[in-house]
Amino acid sequence: MKDINNPLITAYYSAISALGYPTYEGEEPDDELAKLYVVINDVTSSDVSTKSSNDHNATVQVTVNSWEVKYNNSEAMNDAAGAIITAIKPEPLSTLQATGINIVTTSLQNDSTVRYGKLAGRVYISRNLIFSHLINY
Repeated sequence: MKDINNPLITAYYSAISALGYPTYEGEEPDDELAKLYVVINDVTSSDVSTKSSNDHNATVQVTVNSWEVKYNNSEAMNDAAGAIITAIKPEPLSTLQATGINIVTTSLQNDSTVRYGKLAGRVYISRNLIFSHLINY
């Protein structure tokens, strides 16, 4: 058995940070001032190996966070989420490349928007993207 978390998170970080958005793993720093930033959350996986292969089903949640003063129509957040979806899965049969593991399949398992409301004159919205993978090595 092999740890798949680091190679998978590294592949996500490389793909998303290349888009130019502030990108963090786990959680954002307390002093984040950007109006839009991305957090790559922990990997959740289960071993689905057979007698002839080492396999994992894994999910990764990517959260696009945004705020605007007074009104937030989510346009910038949706543009960023669209760019991230394309970076993670640009074509129907394509997958990310990761060192030491083989990402066999990728699908967008869930896509949801959360409107947190107004705080100190800022309107906060997040979009949660959950990607699912079959990984072997």
